[in-house]
Amino acid sequence: MSSVVSVEQLQKRYGELQALKGVSFSLEQGEIFALLGPNGAGKSTCVEILEGHRKATSGSVKVLGQNPADHNLKMKDRIGIVSQSGIADPPFTPKELLEIIGASYSHARSADELLDLVRLTDAAHRRISRLSGGQKRKLDLALGLVGDPELLFLDEPTTGFAPEARREAWQMLSDLRASGTTILLTSHYMEEVSYLADRMAVLVAGEVAHLGKPDDLMSGKDTTKVEFTMPRGWSVAWLEEQTGEQIGRQTDSKAESLPDSEDVTAGEMSVRKVVLETDAPTKLLHRLTGLAQESGVELEGLTVSRSTLEDRYLSLVESKIEAAETTEAAEKSLVAGTTEVAERSLVGGATEIAERSEITEASS
Repeated sequence: MSSVVSVEQLQKRYGELQALKGVSFSLEQGEIFALLGPNGAGKSTCVEILEGHRKATSGSVKVLGQNPADHNLKMKDRIGIVSQSGIADPPFTPKELLEIIGASYSHARSADELLDLVRLTDAAHRRISRLSGGQKRKLDLALGLVGDPELLFLDEPTTGFAPEARREAWQMLSDLRASGTTILLTSHYMEEVSYLADRMAVLVAGEVAHLGKPDDLMSGKDTTKVEFTMPRGWSVAWLEEQTGEQIGRQTDSKAESLPDSEDVTAGEMSVRKVVLETDAPTKLLHRLTGLAQESGVELEGLTVSRSTLEDRYLSLVESKIEAAETTEAAEKSLVAGTTEVAERSLVGGATEIAERSEITEASS
């Protein structure tokens, strides 16, 4: 049986920017596949190509056996799309809109069935403009399912949901999978990915950094996460030197990463909550508490926990971004060096020609 979605060596360029660099993966019938990555990784571009909204620069893309760029109506009749932006506020009720959109599909599900499925029956006859954010998102889901799709694209489907509504949506999606529907999911909720996804691909800088089951990312040496608020008088460079561990990300919402160590001097006050991952937690905790006692400070907010899927995902993304930046810097250095050599050679050649010309004129 052929794959529901097949992507092979997909590339997409926007002028000089290469958004996708040979991306390959597939989706099989009845599975939930999560496509993850940081902002700018190429997720949206990839999904838009699969949905037929953009054309690939090169590579092969098949959705339900068709090239989505051909805008085949029979293919579109078999897919459902729930975008992150959601719907506007048309002058209809949820039931009216579902009936209108459903009329364009060959196997439409009834509006009443869908409203019951997404727990929106009570608002069936309320104007869409009067719905809450969570209710509008439920309507988005219903609209994605109105054509009874074989393949469903879900972009951040539970954004704006209350915790209990999110769990209900997860169960609904699990039921859809059990009925044979294939789902491509993009999400920033790692708990959602862990709960739903059979397999996942992580994109970083336009390339696949990981492809496999969520548990595959958790395999290998078990690590422990140690978090605490950086005490006054401690610096990143000093702490890394004292513990022998590299400081990872911070959880302060004001910034995405810690400053480089050379930007933080000893004695500088920091209020960031830092994260260290280690496979020797007892040794690290002994050293940290010893340093705290010597400094006469408390390690406020100190927590110790097993690394989660989100932690492993963030570590993977950070390492791949760092590697990509290192490679880019090396390539720029190489180009600069080659240019300098060429310029020196050109100047040297011109000088030699000029000197020979002067000698010839003098001889004459």
